[in-house]
Amino acid sequence: MLIEWLKFKVPEQWRGRFVQKEAEIWTPVVANNPAFVSQEICINPQESNELYELVESRKYQVRQFVRSCSDA
Repeated sequence: MLIEWLKFKVPEQWRGRFVQKEAEIWTPVVANNPAFVSQEICINPQESNELYELVESRKYQVRQFVRSCSDA
């Protein structure tokens, strides 16, 4: 599993449109990947324009652990 974390800046008045277009354009692309689990958009209440201009990008590899019988 791979986690991709993107941080954008979006003027507050364009935030709804950005979320709508992201769902229309990008979500269908990533949803076709077998590793895709979900997608979330988080809004920072202290930074109302934090969504549009790509400010930062990170990718994380999720390490899976084998559960022993006692964990089940």
